[in-house]
Amino acid sequence: MSDQDTPGRSDAAHRFFVTPFFESNAPTLSTTVGECMTTRVLSCHPDDTVYSAALTMLDGKVSALPVLAGEQVAGVLSLSDLLYRLKTPHGTIADALIEWLGGRSPDLRKHAAFRVRDAMTKPALTIAASDTVETAARCLLDHHIHQLPVVDGDRMVGIITRRDIISLLTAWAEQAAGGEKGV
Repeated sequence: MSDQDTPGRSDAAHRFFVTPFFESNAPTLSTTVGECMTTRVLSCHPDDTVYSAALTMLDGKVSALPVLAGEQVAGVLSLSDLLYRLKTPHGTIADALIEWLGGRSPDLRKHAAFRVRDAMTKPALTIAASDTVETAARCLLDHHIHQLPVVDGDRMVGIITRRDIISLLTAWAEQAAGGEKGV
Protein backbone atom coordinates (compact mmCIF):
# COMPACT_ATOMS: atom_id res chain seq x y z
CA MET A 1 0.00 0.00 0.00
CA SER A 2 1.50 3.33 -1.02
CA ASP A 3 1.25 6.56 1.02
CA GLN A 4 -1.19 7.87 -1.58
CA ASP A 5 -3.50 4.94 -0.86
CA THR A 6 -3.52 5.72 2.86
CA PRO A 7 -7.13 6.30 3.94
CA GLY A 8 -7.94 9.85 5.05
CA ARG A 9 -4.90 11.45 3.46
CA SER A 10 -5.69 14.08 0.82
CA ASP A 11 -3.59 14.70 -2.27
CA ALA A 12 -2.50 18.03 -0.79
CA ALA A 13 -1.38 16.35 2.42
CA HIS A 14 0.39 13.67 0.40
CA ARG A 15 2.33 16.29 -1.57
CA PHE A 16 3.25 18.09 1.63
CA PHE A 17 4.51 15.04 3.49
CA VAL A 18 6.15 13.28 0.55
CA THR A 19 7.79 16.30 -1.05
CA PRO A 20 10.77 17.22 1.14
CA PHE A 21 10.12 20.57 2.75
CA PHE A 22 13.46 22.00 1.62
CA GLU A 23 12.55 21.40 -2.04
CA SER A 24 9.55 23.70 -1.86
CA ASN A 25 9.76 27.46 -2.19
CA ALA A 26 8.41 27.84 1.34
CA PRO A 27 10.33 29.94 3.83
CA THR A 28 12.26 28.00 6.44
CA LEU A 29 12.48 28.22 10.18
CA SER A 30 15.46 30.49 9.56
CA THR A 31 12.96 33.25 8.74
CA THR A 32 13.61 36.06 11.20
CA VAL A 33 11.33 37.00 14.04
CA GLY A 34 11.22 40.53 12.62
CA GLU A 35 9.61 39.20 9.44
CA CYS A 36 6.61 37.66 11.20
CA MET A 37 6.21 39.49 14.51
CA THR A 38 3.22 41.60 15.43
CA THR A 39 4.14 45.27 15.56
CA ARG A 40 0.94 46.73 17.01
CA VAL A 41 1.33 45.64 20.60
CA LEU A 42 -0.83 46.35 23.61
CA SER A 43 1.26 47.10 26.67
CA CYS A 44 1.10 48.53 30.16
CA HIS A 45 3.33 50.48 32.55
CA PRO A 46 4.71 49.24 35.91
CA ASP A 47 2.66 51.93 37.73
CA ASP A 48 -0.65 50.95 36.09
CA THR A 49 -3.17 49.19 38.29
CA VAL A 50 -3.68 45.49 37.89
CA TYR A 51 -7.32 46.30 37.18
CA SER A 52 -6.53 48.55 34.21
CA ALA A 53 -4.03 46.01 32.84
CA ALA A 54 -6.61 43.22 33.19
CA LEU A 55 -9.16 45.34 31.29
CA THR A 56 -6.60 45.96 28.54
CA MET A 57 -5.99 42.20 28.25
CA LEU A 58 -9.71 41.43 28.15
CA ASP A 59 -10.52 44.20 25.66
CA GLY A 60 -7.57 43.25 23.44
CA LYS A 61 -8.23 39.50 23.76
CA VAL A 62 -4.62 38.83 24.77
CA SER A 63 -3.27 36.68 27.58
CA ALA A 64 -0.30 38.87 28.48
CA LEU A 65 1.06 42.38 28.15
CA PRO A 66 4.64 43.57 27.88
CA VAL A 67 5.30 46.01 30.69
CA LEU A 68 7.15 49.02 29.29
CA ALA A 69 9.17 51.64 31.08
CA GLY A 70 9.61 54.04 28.19
CA GLU A 71 10.52 51.83 25.22
CA GLN A 72 12.28 49.22 27.35
CA VAL A 73 10.69 45.97 28.48
CA ALA A 74 10.56 45.97 32.28
CA GLY A 75 8.63 42.71 32.51
CA VAL A 76 5.58 40.83 31.27
CA LEU A 77 2.19 40.64 32.97
CA SER A 78 0.19 37.51 32.14
CA LEU A 79 -3.20 36.28 33.24
CA SER A 80 -1.35 33.60 35.21
CA ASP A 81 0.63 36.31 37.01
CA LEU A 82 -2.62 38.00 37.96
CA LEU A 83 -4.20 34.83 39.24
CA TYR A 84 -1.32 33.02 40.91
CA ARG A 85 1.65 35.31 41.60
CA LEU A 86 0.07 38.43 43.03
CA LYS A 87 -0.12 37.96 46.79
CA THR A 88 -3.01 39.48 48.72
CA PRO A 89 -4.12 39.26 52.34
CA HIS A 90 -6.26 36.30 51.20
CA GLY A 91 -3.39 34.46 49.46
CA THR A 92 -3.41 34.85 45.68
CA ILE A 93 -5.92 36.67 43.50
CA ALA A 94 -7.23 33.23 42.53
CA ASP A 95 -7.79 32.45 46.23
CA ALA A 96 -9.48 35.84 46.79
CA LEU A 97 -11.65 35.33 43.72
CA ILE A 98 -12.75 31.92 44.94
CA GLU A 99 -13.60 33.41 48.34
CA TRP A 100 -15.44 36.30 46.71
CA LEU A 101 -17.44 33.97 44.47
CA GLY A 102 -18.29 31.93 47.54
CA GLY A 103 -19.53 35.06 49.31
CA ARG A 104 -16.83 34.96 52.01
CA SER A 105 -14.80 38.01 50.85
CA PRO A 106 -17.04 40.80 49.54
CA ASP A 107 -14.34 43.37 48.73
CA LEU A 108 -12.23 42.17 45.80
CA ARG A 109 -11.86 45.78 44.59
CA LYS A 110 -8.94 46.55 46.92
CA HIS A 111 -6.90 43.77 45.29
CA ALA A 112 -7.43 45.35 41.88
CA ALA A 113 -5.62 48.46 43.13
CA PHE A 114 -2.29 46.60 43.22
CA ARG A 115 0.24 47.87 40.71
CA VAL A 116 1.48 45.94 37.68
CA ARG A 117 5.04 46.03 39.10
CA ASP A 118 3.76 43.91 42.03
CA ALA A 119 2.56 41.09 39.78
CA MET A 120 4.66 41.13 36.59
CA THR A 121 7.29 38.56 35.72
CA LYS A 122 10.69 40.19 35.68
CA PRO A 123 13.03 40.21 34.02
CA ALA A 124 11.08 39.43 30.87
CA LEU A 125 12.35 36.91 28.39
CA THR A 126 12.83 38.75 25.10
CA ILE A 127 14.05 37.88 21.65
CA ALA A 128 15.87 39.94 19.04
CA ALA A 129 14.13 40.81 15.78
CA SER A 130 17.12 39.26 13.98
CA ASP A 131 16.73 35.87 15.71
CA THR A 132 15.10 33.00 13.83
CA VAL A 133 11.54 31.78 14.19
CA GLU A 134 13.01 28.42 15.23
CA THR A 135 14.81 30.11 18.13
CA ALA A 136 11.58 31.86 19.14
CA ALA A 137 9.58 28.62 18.96
CA ARG A 138 12.14 26.78 21.08
CA CYS A 139 12.12 29.57 23.68
CA LEU A 140 8.32 29.60 23.86
CA LEU A 141 8.19 25.83 24.30
CA ASP A 142 11.16 25.54 26.67
CA HIS A 143 9.80 28.22 29.00
CA HIS A 144 6.10 27.29 28.67
CA ILE A 145 5.12 30.79 27.60
CA HIS A 146 2.85 32.05 24.83
CA GLN A 147 4.55 35.26 23.69
CA LEU A 148 7.93 36.97 23.60
CA PRO A 149 8.54 40.71 23.37
CA VAL A 150 10.78 41.43 20.38
CA VAL A 151 13.60 43.90 20.92
CA ASP A 152 16.06 45.83 18.81
CA GLY A 153 18.80 46.62 21.30
CA ASP A 154 16.92 47.78 24.41
CA ARG A 155 13.85 49.03 22.51
CA MET A 156 10.73 46.87 22.10
CA VAL A 157 9.70 46.69 18.44
CA GLY A 158 7.03 43.99 18.49
CA ILE A 159 5.89 40.68 19.91
CA ILE A 160 5.92 37.13 18.59
CA THR A 161 3.33 34.67 19.82
CA ARG A 162 2.63 30.99 19.41
CA ARG A 163 -0.28 32.08 17.20
CA ASP A 164 2.12 34.01 14.91
CA ILE A 165 4.29 30.91 14.53
CA ILE A 166 1.33 28.59 13.89
CA SER A 167 0.00 31.07 11.28
CA LEU A 168 3.39 31.06 9.59
CA LEU A 169 3.60 27.25 9.61
CA THR A 170 0.07 27.00 8.21
CA ALA A 171 0.95 29.40 5.40
CA TRP A 172 4.08 27.36 4.65
CA ALA A 173 2.09 24.11 4.58
CA GLU A 174 -0.47 25.64 2.19
CA GLN A 175 2.30 26.97 -0.03
CA ALA A 176 4.06 23.60 -0.07
CA ALA A 177 0.76 21.88 -0.89
CA GLY A 178 0.13 24.09 -3.89
CA GLY A 179 -2.05 26.70 -2.18
CA GLU A 180 -4.74 24.28 -0.98
CA LYS A 181 -6.19 25.03 2.46
CA GLY A 182 -7.01 22.39 5.02
CA VAL A 183 -3.87 20.35 4.51
